[in-house]
Amino acid sequence: MTNAEQRIRWLLLVIKLPADPSRHRVAVWREPRKIGALSLGQGIWAVPEAPVFADGVQRALDLIDSAGGQGVTLRASGRSPEDASRFREMFTAARSADWAEFLADCGKFEAEIDEEVRIAKFTLAELEEEKQSLERLRRWHRDLTARDVFGAPEAAEAGTRLKQCTAICEDYAERSSARCTRVTRTPCEPSACRPLLPRCGPCARCTRRGSPPPSARTASPPTSAASPRTPSPRCWSWTVCPPWTTAPKCC
Repeated sequence: MTNAEQRIRWLLLVIKLPADPSRHRVAVWREPRKIGALSLGQGIWAVPEAPVFADGVQRALDLIDSAGGQGVTLRASGRSPEDASRFREMFTAARSADWAEFLADCGKFEAEIDEEVRIAKFTLAELEEEKQSLERLRRWHRDLTARDVFGAPEAAEAGTRLKQCTAICEDYAERSSARCTRVTRTPCEPSACRPLLPRCGPCARCTRRGSPPPSARTASPPTSAASPRTPSPRCWSWTVCPPWTTAPKCC
């Protein structure tokens, strides 16, 4: 053990709360868990005395005061090198459990994108959802890195897996963008569309948009067998247009 490790000091948070209402106890105990504090017993939590934990400890103290309880903070260190080492191992083991959970979520993220690729589900909505999941992993990784003051062995693997998740998401984003923009349009040209109404406007599938003329608003659908097409809610004319070629529906 190095001299720096021997000089590590710990901050103990001793909490005493009234039995009722229980919501105060839940709110107070959520804060030590959120910052990765080590539970030493009923109402006793410990964290290394480092700036990264200061805000969380203060939030817990504020909640204790508002709940009418009592909170005490104490500085402590191992009485012997063996005690200091054991305390550090307990804290690092808790961080290892956090990293293991993070790695499991990385695996779920990769598996989800692999499934979307397998079924060719390249939608903008799905892409946005995957980006949000990746951002959640990034925030989680930052929080765990800040709390892992002793450096758990799983931290390096977690960093590598996050980079892999980022690369997979970027590849999925490129595929989704390419699929959603790969649309070959054949706009209705005057020579290509055969109007079935006097001076029909652009049909719903044309790239152009406009207000329907009065004749199109009040006209009835054609009954000609040569043009069985009926207008969509967005189409205000009956025309026969060249066929469209589109990629699989994606947006």
